[in-house]
Amino acid sequence: MRADDLDEPPPPRRAARRIGCLASLVVLAVLVVGLVVVWANRKSIADDFIASQFADLGIAATYDIERIGGRYQVLTNIVVGDPRRPDLTIARADVYISPRLGFPRISAVKLTRPRLYGTLRRGTLSFGALDPLLFPPKTEEPFRLPDWSLEVVDGGGRIDSDYGPIGLSLKGKGKLRGGFAGEL
Repeated sequence: MRADDLDEPPPPRRAARRIGCLASLVVLAVLVVGLVVVWANRKSIADDFIASQFADLGIAATYDIERIGGRYQVLTNIVVGDPRRPDLTIARADVYISPRLGFPRISAVKLTRPRLYGTLRRGTLSFGALDPLLFPPKTEEPFRLPDWSLEVVDGGGRIDSDYGPIGLSLKGKGKLRGGFAGEL
């Protein structure tokens, strides 16, 4: 090497590379901080999402969030309808999520001690606050159950009818679109 080479500034490529690396590190740090903030607030975010889903369906519901994770959520003390005379209660709902490109989807649900309450008056069946969900307006599209696996543990219900009360008991598991096996 010659002495003149030592006094020359470094080629512009090195400076550009350093700036690019530094910018990449800053973007990565911002992403990590953002993910940490989202993860720390996941219960609040999930609560807002669940509440908005119930509101969109026009269903009044209360619940406690026990656990929110990436692939597994637990809701407890679910009460749908008037809390003094609910239309549905569920002691515990375990929800399993399948990640996919775009929006994740529910793949399985386990309901522990669900209790459904309804009426059968003059030939009309009603489950109160659940009616908009269970009996949607007629469309040309055929009704389809969700593509979930469902497990019901110690399920029950009561329908008050013109002929007296009707008691229901349900347990079972399997795919809702084919393969659900249980006892009613």
